[in-house]
Amino acid sequence: MISIVEAISELLFVRDTVVVPGLGAFVRHEISAKVNVETNRFVSPSCEVGFDANHREDNDLIINYIAERNDWNKTRANQQLMLFVTDTFDKLKKGEKVALERIGTLSYNSDNELVFEPDNTVNYNPDSFGLHDFNWVATENEEVRKETMQKAEEKNDAEPEEDSVKVEKGVWVIMLALALVLSGWFYYKVFLHKDDYKEQYAETQTQTSEAPSEGGLTEEKIAEMVDRMIREELSKPYYEMPRKDTIRIIAGCYDQVDFAQRVVISLRNKGFPNAFMEQHGERWFVAYDRYHTEEEAYAALREIRESGKGKGWILK
Repeated sequence: MISIVEAISELLFVRDTVVVPGLGAFVRHEISAKVNVETNRFVSPSCEVGFDANHREDNDLIINYIAERNDWNKTRANQQLMLFVTDTFDKLKKGEKVALERIGTLSYNSDNELVFEPDNTVNYNPDSFGLHDFNWVATENEEVRKETMQKAEEKNDAEPEEDSVKVEKGVWVIMLALALVLSGWFYYKVFLHKDDYKEQYAETQTQTSEAPSEGGLTEEKIAEMVDRMIREELSKPYYEMPRKDTIRIIAGCYDQVDFAQRVVISLRNKGFPNAFMEQHGERWFVAYDRYHTEEEAYAALREIRESGKGKGWILK
């Protein structure tokens, strides 16, 4: 079962604003990548999560998300959300700090204002996936580099230039000779002996068809075949190529990439050939397909549920 805090954290990976009715809104502020020339450090894109206590109007986003993820109806999801908000304010009124894991901490200041301290250990910026901060080795400064180039130019004369031209021509001659040799070998092996290959293939097929099976298919052999097929399927890429359609029907969210791949295989075997997976932070979202409009997505989701092939929720 997913908790309210976990739901907020997951939604921040794909939404700029996540409103918790009655409490406030968690807002994602993207920070561009930075390059510090003085310290030779590259800082990847990131996000700073803020909190707007005045933004409390009803929003069904988190309620629908909790209901879908926990297989609840909206009434139960709304009740759990209200309990979470009530419990949070009870702790705040007692002077306690409320820590929201992977998000930040809420508390009241001396002026009885709600203050939020973000947790900077989690990067919610999708543009930073696969990127890390790093330092690079400083190179020579401009004056030293120019001086080195000038000395190198003074030492160069006409002969080295001619030698480099000769070396380049020699390389091209060797490459051309290799191309001719490979072409000749290919012609000899394929075109001159194609009849031999046909005879060998026919003999192999005859031997295979006439060879008796040794003991038939045992349970061990069947298990080996199934295991090999699974490994072959898992070795295939199931990452969706970029498309203009941005609306997805999500089948599930998983922590382990191999488990997400198995879910993709299962969906494709159930009749969803466009099923794919995509990474959001440390989690993997598995989707049935992408859609251009919300009407198409809702119609497809209704068909999935009525057919009994699965459940899901719409992610824009």
